[in-house]
Amino acid sequence: MKRIIFIFFILMSSFFISSCTGQNVVENKNQVIYYNEVGEVGEDMPVTRLDSASSIALLFDDYDIIKNMDKTADFTDVDANSEEYIFVNYVFSKGIMVGQGDKFMPDEPLTIIQAQSLLDLINKDNKIKIKMSDDIKDKPISRSLWNTLLFQVGEDKGCIENELKLFDFSSDKNVYYTDKGEFRYAGVFDNVFVGNTVKVFTRGNNIIGFFEVLKNSVDFENIFVKKVDDKKVSVNIFSRERIFDYSIEKDVCADISIKGNDIEISVIEKHSDDKVKLVCDDFIETEKLGRIEYANNFTVYRNNGVLSEKTELLCAKGECEIYLKDGKVSSIWFEKEKKPNTIRVVLSDNNIYGYIQNNIELRSSTGFKLIYGENEKDFLPAERFSLDEGNSPNYFGENCRIYIKPFDNGKIEISSLSKAKTMPEYRGVIEIEKRSGGGFVIVNELDFEEYLFSVVPCEMPVSFGEEALMVQSVTARSYGYNQFFLNRFCEYGANIDDTVNSQVYNNMGEYEESTKAVKETEDMFITYDNIVIGANYFSTSFGFTANSGETWADISTKSFPSETKPYLVSKPQFEEKGLDSLETEDKFREFLNMDIDCYDKNSPWYRWSVDMTGTELSQAVKNSFENLFYNSPAMMEHSKDGQNFENSGAKNIGRIKNISVEKRGSGGNIMVMLIEGESGFFRVSGEYNIRKILPPKSFIGGSDVELKCKNGLSFKNLSIMPSGFFTFDFTKDSFGFIESIHFYGGGNGHGVGMSQNGVKGMAEKGYSFEEILKHYFDGIEVSVIK
Repeated sequence: MKRIIFIFFILMSSFFISSCTGQNVVENKNQVIYYNEVGEVGEDMPVTRLDSASSIALLFDDYDIIKNMDKTADFTDVDANSEEYIFVNYVFSKGIMVGQGDKFMPDEPLTIIQAQSLLDLINKDNKIKIKMSDDIKDKPISRSLWNTLLFQVGEDKGCIENELKLFDFSSDKNVYYTDKGEFRYAGVFDNVFVGNTVKVFTRGNNIIGFFEVLKNSVDFENIFVKKVDDKKVSVNIFSRERIFDYSIEKDVCADISIKGNDIEISVIEKHSDDKVKLVCDDFIETEKLGRIEYANNFTVYRNNGVLSEKTELLCAKGECEIYLKDGKVSSIWFEKEKKPNTIRVVLSDNNIYGYIQNNIELRSSTGFKLIYGENEKDFLPAERFSLDEGNSPNYFGENCRIYIKPFDNGKIEISSLSKAKTMPEYRGVIEIEKRSGGGFVIVNELDFEEYLFSVVPCEMPVSFGEEALMVQSVTARSYGYNQFFLNRFCEYGANIDDTVNSQVYNNMGEYEESTKAVKETEDMFITYDNIVIGANYFSTSFGFTANSGETWADISTKSFPSETKPYLVSKPQFEEKGLDSLETEDKFREFLNMDIDCYDKNSPWYRWSVDMTGTELSQAVKNSFENLFYNSPAMMEHSKDGQNFENSGAKNIGRIKNISVEKRGSGGNIMVMLIEGESGFFRVSGEYNIRKILPPKSFIGGSDVELKCKNGLSFKNLSIMPSGFFTFDFTKDSFGFIESIHFYGGGNGHGVGMSQNGVKGMAEKGYSFEEILKHYFDGIEVSVIK
């Protein structure tokens, strides 16, 4: 049934009628300032043809697409270099609106009958019909009615109603700064509504139209108000600063209300200075206050007034300023460390139980002090401390964290944690948090340089030699620096963990050789354009490294391929000239069989192969792809016919008919693979997904799947292919299914950045640690940061 909208058209005053005819857009904008009053917007104001062009354009496409369209419109009354032109050009190019002769008439009002024609044109299934009589059809349509009608059409295109607090407007960018981020607006009102709370309709980050002014102010809680001078303050809302006339003695935390160009401030007094220990979704834990819930609109600021994220609080230098409101934390201010001086590591039980421990046993050869709440207890050398759920009430009351501090700079041995080759001993302080759901979390806080003493030997054998260990030290320091500021483990009260999720820490103990390498490179970092890089590294190359953008998806957009970082580019790992790309299958196979003096050639992982039956292959793929569809949906596509792919849910792939490489990167790594099974075609993208969907492992019982390395070393039933640098040959049975397949390739790891076995090879050839680093990371410097 068609939706009928009845229009009761009331003639406007002569002032209004004049604004509908010969007036230009700027004058129209000046005439709507009275809409700052609370109520409906545009009830007695017409829509111009330019207004309708901009709102229709933004209804269909984003601003950048609109702006970059080929210029086909040519009207004498629209400047081709103006902002207005891009919208006129869009609707003209799309055949939505035309002009009369060489004029578009941008300032002419849109009539009711023209509005109906546009609505029908932009939506072929439009059921919104305006019932109009002959005496009103050629009258201007009001802005409020146009917005209502356009919104109903736009709901199917992702338009939503939105309530926004308009903090500021940039006329250069045509952007409103709001409590929900930046919104582009290209209509008649410009900055008219700054300082108002409004109801609008939006698509993405575009404001299409204004419905209503809800309130003649914008109110924000827990805001950093900065003293500019004796008569002025500045307020930074979501990275947009405004200056107001107001006098304060110092920077304050406050609830504020902005009305036009005026500000009212209600100061929140600082409660205390305290150290943040843990950051969760529901609460925050500090050293003095324990666990505190968040107040509404909780904020975090650096002490220079820059809005920050709560995860950064574990990167604070010293204590933070804590502001409370009704017993809940409303804001925290902190000074961010310029580089890690200490680092907090959450400890795992060799990944057996993750980060939650059910019982803890520890001691120290120097003795230690146990601090729990207001109490302290000294333990003698080698005296053991045991903790479990049974005796935990003796140590945990209102406090949820206890501290173990060794005497005389000693180490704490935690015998309840199982590690690879040693009983782990920890420098620094051990903190134990009691979890509300049961169990304990252990965090080790220690000096950042001393942390590296127990990282470098875990990541590189000390037998690789001094120069290689110095390379690994600088790389691990740079990688740790970035992991520290990422703060991915703040819910455990830590910056990083002790596994491959960050860097392996204290799985092997300390060695004199690696400790010396750390000390000799103290404070050295890998920088690009004066910024410490995330220095990615891996075990072994097969002779080339890979471009980062051809290996991993964009961390934010999930798009693949992504932009390659300039210091993480594909490079040959040998000194011979003439080979610089392996993008084709023929070049990759040719290189795989060449005898080249690669830096990694002495590693067992330099070349490897594995054979599987068709049944083993089908079961291995079946066992993997459901999880991959769930965890990486953007990188997994399905098609019934091999033509139209979509990111649909996982299907039972059945027996495998064919496997092919659709695309390789410059370094030869597989970027996209196509697998054909009984239920259709599966396109798999990204190095991890490709390695994971083809695990050299038996899932059918009986004999094992064995991967053989170049020196005779072999591994059975690996959970992932060693690298994405491989190819394959297969045979088929009489029914067209793969009967057997032979994989052969080289390398171990993701292949981006620095190859650790390649470092060993380069060091043996006499390269210095700086030369090695500059080989693997293009355009970098080795910088000392104090």
